[in-house]
Amino acid sequence: KAELLAELGQWNTLEENLSQWRKALSKENYTLWSQRIAKGKFAEIASKQGASELKTYWQNLPRKMRHDDAYQAAYVQQLLAQGMHDDAQTCLVEWQKRGRKASLFPLFKQLNLPNAAPSLRLIEAWIKQAPEDASLYSTLGHVAHHSGDDVLAEKALLKATTLAANKEDLLLLASISERKQDAVAALQYFKEGQTVAS
Repeated sequence: KAELLAELGQWNTLEENLSQWRKALSKENYTLWSQRIAKGKFAEIASKQGASELKTYWQNLPRKMRHDDAYQAAYVQQLLAQGMHDDAQTCLVEWQKRGRKASLFPLFKQLNLPNAAPSLRLIEAWIKQAPEDASLYSTLGHVAHHSGDDVLAEKALLKATTLAANKEDLLLLASISERKQDAVAALQYFKEGQTVAS
């Protein structure tokens, strides 16, 4: 029934029924459905009424929903989809001041801003607390790259791939080397990226 309601775009009906289905769903499935509903509602509002209406809608949601990780992630994803990267960064930084949230942290990599200083500062603070966490260096590298700081991006990605090589980081390193017109390094990173499982 939930799948059918989702296909029909009946997000309000789904949301009303979700609390009744909570006992039947695992916590993981409940969170997934909650996020899917929020994504659907936010996308509908943004497409029909625009991004500013989406922000107004968010501000008018009950506090409980605005503090729900699934709703926060869906909101940030919609801001990113609307090209509102400054607003998305503000939310990502503000909502994770007390620590990383699994639903929000991966979204940092999607930020595409000339000034990503707030995000970079926060991620660097986390690195000081967990200096062996490859995902932090990887994320720092992606955010720095998207903000145009290839020097920091390369340094962070090299550290990330030293700790735990992954295809995405190696291919980004290849791209950075290519921009620096270092074809040998670019080819090396590209080859390494092809041999590593993502």
